[in-house]
Amino acid sequence: RVVGMAGRATSVRNAALRALCLSNFIGTEDDVSTESLLDLCEEVAQERYRNHDVPMALRATALECWSLLSTTINDFYISGSSEDHIGRGLVMLSPLLQDCLEENNDTSPELRSAAGECLAIIHEARVNLGETDGDNGTERRYGQGGWENTSWE
Repeated sequence: RVVGMAGRATSVRNAALRALCLSNFIGTEDDVSTESLLDLCEEVAQERYRNHDVPMALRATALECWSLLSTTINDFYISGSSEDHIGRGLVMLSPLLQDCLEENNDTSPELRSAAGECLAIIHEARVNLGETDGDNGTERRYGQGGWENTSWE
């Protein structure tokens, strides 16, 4: 009855998705179940899921859960690239980021923030793998997680 009410359905789904992902994060080391939850989060983060529009708050929650779960699997699986593989994070975020960056877009700040968190995790995984471009000034000037050689030290 509560889930059927339009105003509460999104908050109930948000809580359910967070609980499911957090229980996986804490209670399992099984990559198969983690990958299936990553798949679910990627599907829910899109504009439509199961032929229904997905509320922005639920999409943001799905991206936040994806960010949390992506820290438990191999960096190459998230952001690596080779001739026959591209990281699932890059594939998922490309259309979403394009949508967030378009002018006159009504994307919520929560969704933009969650997409930014995903992007930071993907970038960190690429740095860990050594796959950043040779001209990456950030990597050349600063060590990962440090303020060395900056005006802020």
